[in-house]
Amino acid sequence: MLIATCAVGIGGLGSAAAADRNALTDPGMSPALMPQAQETLFLEVIINDAATGLIAMFERDPEERFSSPASELVELGIDAPPGDRLVALDAIASLDYRYDPLAQRIEIDAAPEALLPQMIGPLRPDAVAPTPHRGWR
Repeated sequence: MLIATCAVGIGGLGSAAAADRNALTDPGMSPALMPQAQETLFLEVIINDAATGLIAMFERDPEERFSSPASELVELGIDAPPGDRLVALDAIASLDYRYDPLAQRIEIDAAPEALLPQMIGPLRPDAVAPTPHRGWR
């Protein structure tokens, strides 16, 4: 279940992406910010530099891998298999992420192929065409 939010976090970004894992395991990092076991986090979500206004649940393991229930990823607009099983973010092709522990935020960069298609506009497949009034010409 996603939670809507209007809070905006401020702060620099740590990195949990595969290429930047050392940023969070740096010996100079506060031990309080490093997970000792699997932990559940509720984080503000930014996708492609756009605030979603949502907070989603993520699991962070001791190796700094983040995962989230597939249903939450789908609600965020990320293409994930149906169901509630946990999906590792680094297992999704064309998706990268950065975790900011101080702002309690995760920034996700996703290529179009990693996102669900969105229908924009008022038309719906089941929409009924309006019937003109007899007085109209």
